Amino acid sequence: MTGDAPVLQAVSLRVGYGDVQVCAPVDLSLAAGELLAVVGPNGSGKSTLLRALLGLLEPLGGRVTAFGREVDERQPAFRARVAGVLDDDAYFPALTVREHLVLTARGHGVPRAGAVVDGLLDRFGLSDHAHAIPTSLSSGQRRRLLLAAGFARPRELLVLDEPEQRLDPAMRTDLARLLVDEARSGVAVLFATHDQGTAPLDPEPQDPHPGDPRGPLPRLVADPREQLTTGELRALTRAAAVARSGAGGLQLLTEVGYVVVSVVLAAGLLLGVSGMARDVLVAPVTPTQAVLAPGTVQLLATLAVLALGAGLAVRLGPLGVSSAGVRWWVSTPVDRRGLLRASWWRAVALGVVAGAAALALVAQVSGAGPGQTLADAALGAAAGLVVVAGAGLVQPSAAVAAATIRVADVALATVPVLGGLLVVTGAAARASLPTSPLLVVALAAAGSALAVRWSARTDLGAGMLRARSAVADHTGGAALSLDVRELGRALGRADRPARRSRSAAFGWVGGPVGVLLAADGALLLRSPAALAQVVGLGTLLLVAQQLPAFTGGPVLLLLVLAVAGRAAQVAAGGARSAELVPALDALLPLGARATRLARTVWPAAAALVTLVVGTVPLATAGAGTEPLWFALAVPAAAVLGAAAVRAAYRRPPNWAGPLLATPAGGVPMGALSLVTHGPDLALLGTLPLAAAVLVGTPTWTVVGVQVALAAVALVVASRVRAVGSGG
Repeated sequence: MTGDAPVLQAVSLRVGYGDVQVCAPVDLSLAAGELLAVVGPNGSGKSTLLRALLGLLEPLGGRVTAFGREVDERQPAFRARVAGVLDDDAYFPALTVREHLVLTARGHGVPRAGAVVDGLLDRFGLSDHAHAIPTSLSSGQRRRLLLAAGFARPRELLVLDEPEQRLDPAMRTDLARLLVDEARSGVAVLFATHDQGTAPLDPEPQDPHPGDPRGPLPRLVADPREQLTTGELRALTRAAAVARSGAGGLQLLTEVGYVVVSVVLAAGLLLGVSGMARDVLVAPVTPTQAVLAPGTVQLLATLAVLALGAGLAVRLGPLGVSSAGVRWWVSTPVDRRGLLRASWWRAVALGVVAGAAALALVAQVSGAGPGQTLADAALGAAAGLVVVAGAGLVQPSAAVAAATIRVADVALATVPVLGGLLVVTGAAARASLPTSPLLVVALAAAGSALAVRWSARTDLGAGMLRARSAVADHTGGAALSLDVRELGRALGRADRPARRSRSAAFGWVGGPVGVLLAADGALLLRSPAALAQVVGLGTLLLVAQQLPAFTGGPVLLLLVLAVAGRAAQVAAGGARSAELVPALDALLPLGARATRLARTVWPAAAALVTLVVGTVPLATAGAGTEPLWFALAVPAAAVLGAAAVRAAYRRPPNWAGPLLATPAGGVPMGALSLVTHGPDLALLGTLPLAAAVLVGTPTWTVVGVQVALAAVALVVASRVRAVGSGG
């Protein structure tokens, strides 16, 4: 089964993630007609190796060539000759099994695609499920569908990742015959498996199909006249989806009307909230009151919006397709830039519209008139174009994108620090947002130039598109379910490097509690964005009290609790990691309660920093109350730390319960866990602090009650549910 020149060759190939190598360097050479198995246990790096060989993952070192050229899966010519069957289990929600296979065959220019697909459905035992939606199939049936897709296209190199998984014995035997047939017909076949017993797959039986009249599958050859263009590929998918939905004109009008009404209601709600905020922020003041000028508030809010927008744009990746699109479109030999053109236009439009709306809203909150609001909207549109185009340009490089996210996060967190500097230097009363027409034109020109350059660099790799679709899917699901914890995980990318210049000795650490505190502390202190957030949140409390509305009363109370609670959440990364990977809590000889109590230390410390900084104006306003305020802040911070840990360990919401009627529509009762596990403890446990803020002066009695509630909060947060308990 050996050909001449190698179809696939790897020399000293090192693969892994970040800088972490997952297996020894690999050298291999695979010629046409050869069948090669990569055998190893789970976790040995087989899948990572295959992804690197297919160009889906950047290798750490070495060289990979296919057909005598460096592997570049962005090239249509490469995708036209290589078929990969990995574990990418994603499907278009409205397309049937048969439609998915037809999409693959026609995308690769296979003549008589319908007849070819019918033969594959029969061979893989899917004929009875041809018109089923893939998500309704069993795990084994979906695996057969993915395998059938690999055989529904022309190929000179066939790469499969554990093709035998989730298959019954009969299907495994038939798959072995098919792979032998592939090699006999001149295809280079490479597959990975962890089962040494199935590794050879009986590579050279004398009669590969004893008693099986079906024989080998037909060799497919692409016909350029049958090759779909990008537009035709999208149109075929869209037409099948529309036909499956059965949507008529009346239903379409109804859905459009629903969207219009929803947008109008959302706009009305935003305008109402902005009006209330404007009444608070631009309230008349006396000359003796410390105050931030509306122009300063607008400047700071604008900087925060731009930093937040930049971070979100890079995290979500402006360019991309759905998970199903990555699986069924991206592998076809169409022009990928054309495939992403619609995404490019959507991203540009969203950046312009979102930027204009955000800065117009900030202008309204700051008390600007209609003319100034329009000017700010124009500035926002230009700035939004710059942000989204810049995010698009850094998207192809994971390292640059990660660095950009860190910079944006730190910039967002330091906006309050800038406000504090303006207050200290006396510039808070005269700073304002520049909105000259010249600046708008300059930003628009710069954004247009960046967008044009970006449009020429939209040929993203499949690995990047796959990662982007995973983040987008995770973010969408978390937002739809109102799960803030999952939303943070979806948008969170590590702001720590994969390697450090040196490792800490931790010579001062002793005992399991010390180890836990050191690990959680390293997680916080080695994250510049997290540290900047804690400092920025504390400064925000100081700066906000320069506005009359935040000098006392319920508004200040809500701000204090929200900001200090957020600081505690930022520092509760260790607890969130342990909830996601429970084995982390079992690594040390420490009881479950003690573990959770130890994990409250860093969140409580972060909350204490913000509370101490934020209560400075309150303490200085009342002579002799400084010790009382600071004594009150310590147990209150313990409550907020406990609340953050309780929220981190809460179970995912149960969406199967009855609906609760709300002004925004029905909400499952299970979603109440979002506010009953964490926020409940924070609100009830800080009642003494609330009373002191509302009255303006704490007492030692209030401090004592706060200490007692802190002890209760720690007991509640460290409670571990029994297995099977719903509590």
